[in-house]
Amino acid sequence: GAEPRLRLGAVGLALGASLGAWVERGALRRALQAKLPDLEWPHARLRRSFFAGLAGAPPGMAAAWALGALGLHPTLVAVGAALAFGAGFLVAAMALKLPELEEVSARWRRRGDR
Repeated sequence: GAEPRLRLGAVGLALGASLGAWVERGALRRALQAKLPDLEWPHARLRRSFFAGLAGAPPGMAAAWALGALGLHPTLVAVGAALAFGAGFLVAAMALKLPELEEVSARWRRRGDR
C-alpha cells in the first residue's frame, strides 16, 4: 500500500538543528576553556535571553493559530507569527533588561535627537 505521510517534518528538523547547536556550543566551550581557563560564560545573560525567547512563543503560536484559522496563505501566517513572536520577545527583553536591547534602544534615541 500507500506509504504513511510524514508529519511534523519541520519540527523534527528544527529540533535536530537545535540539538546540534547545543552540542556544538558544548564542544566549543570545552575547547575554549582548555585554551583560555579564565574565560567566563555570561550564564545570567544567556538565561535571560532564553526566557525572553520563551516568552515570545505564546504570542507567536496564538498568531499562527488565529491567522491559520482565517484561512490565510501560509506565508502570511508565518509573517504574522514571526511578528507576534518578535513583539513578545521585545517586551520580555525590555522587562528583563537585556543589555543588547538597551544598546539598540540607546542608538534609536540618539537618532531621534538629531
